[in-house]
This record gives sequence, C-alpha cells and structure tokens, in this order.
Amino acid sequence: MRDRIKSNRASVRLLPFLLLSVFAAGCVSRGVERFDFGAYSQGDKLFQKGKYAEAILKYQAYIEENPVGNMAVIARYSIGKSYLALGQGDQAKACFEQIAAEHKGLIWAELSDRQLQEMASSGETQ
Repeated sequence: MRDRIKSNRASVRLLPFLLLSVFAAGCVSRGVERFDFGAYSQGDKLFQKGKYAEAILKYQAYIEENPVGNMAVIARYSIGKSYLALGQGDQAKACFEQIAAEHKGLIWAELSDRQLQEMASSGETQ
C-alpha cells in the first residue's frame, strides 16, 4: 500500500511539469512565423503552380527592389530554373553563368554550375 501511495505522490509531482510541457509545446507551434519576401514569395507560388513566365516577372521585380544580397541571388537562380521549365535553355544558361561567375563560394554558384553541366550533357541549350 505504501509503495502505491509513493507512486501516486510521484505522479502528482510530475503532473505540473507535464502540463507545463504540453502548454509550452502549444505556444511554440502557434509562435512559428512565416516569412514573406514579397515578390520573391509570389514568384515561388507561381512557380509551384507551373506559371513559370509569371514567376519570372515576380523574381525580376524582387531583384529590382532588392538588387543585392542572398535573396537576389536566389531569385536569379529561380529565374534560371523557370526558364529551364519553359524550355528556354539559352536564357537559363545566361542566368546560371552569371551566378557562377559573380557569386563564387556561394552554394547558388555551385548549384548553377551543376545546372550548366546537366544542361551541357543533355543538350538543353537552344
């Protein structure tokens, strides 16, 4: 009987910590912020819907508003991917070459180099 009472007391002591954990987990899930990068985010939504030409316009608008920084490089890369999806290999190649030349050391330059290699091996430039 005493063992059972001790076990119940231990459970009661843990209850506040359990409730606090559940409450904190609920706060964390509600506190997640979604970032919106304006025209870039709009371009991504259009890209995901297969509206590549419209996506390019949004990515270009983002670059005009924010010509420097990592997001501008990512927008340029996304323009290249959009051109590829449209079958416009020469325009895609120009985007990837620009990124590879101007942003050495960034992952986007590496990814651009890979795109260029894949394009060369598959003959995607027109």
